[in-house]
Amino acid sequence: MKLTIGLFVLIVLVLPSCKDEPANNIPNVSEIDANLDIIRTEELIYSGDTSTITQILASFETSFPVFNQLYFQRILGFPPKGNPDFDLAAELLKMKKDAGIQFLLDTTAAVFSDFQPIRKELEQSFQFYHHYFPERNKPAIYTLISEYAHQVFLFSDETGRDAVGLGLDLFLGDNFNYKQIAPENPSFSSYIT
Repeated sequence: MKLTIGLFVLIVLVLPSCKDEPANNIPNVSEIDANLDIIRTEELIYSGDTSTITQILASFETSFPVFNQLYFQRILGFPPKGNPDFDLAAELLKMKKDAGIQFLLDTTAAVFSDFQPIRKELEQSFQFYHHYFPERNKPAIYTLISEYAHQVFLFSDETGRDAVGLGLDLFLGDNFNYKQIAPENPSFSSYIT
């Protein structure tokens, strides 16, 4: 009994001294250049109409050849195997007319209409990244629509620097009903989303 009372008194005396102190070992990263290259590819690629889509695609391929190949061939699967007459511009125009793709583009545009808060968070994250890995360059950030296939992926762009692809369609927030897209898909379970 004495042991129990003694243990109780010890706990009562020790617990108040356990406080959640703010961390004082967080490095000051405010002097580190935080300006990131963020390329909003979904806005660049899907902004054209029938008269401008060919020029947009040509400009995009010239400006971002590595991402261009990665996005169209590996993510979207263009051109289909065995189709030498494939017309990417015509296919993109067809995609833009698709109700599901249009819904995805409109929803993503609405959710990410003000990208400044996200830019600020990313820049702060990469200030810490640069603090801990000063020998590494800041990566470029490429936002995209992946048709619910890819959240985040890494690659090296045409300059050889690291780059991060962000599938914005998988970051649409708590209010977006992913289950309605494919109820049987375990990737869209309530737990994961």
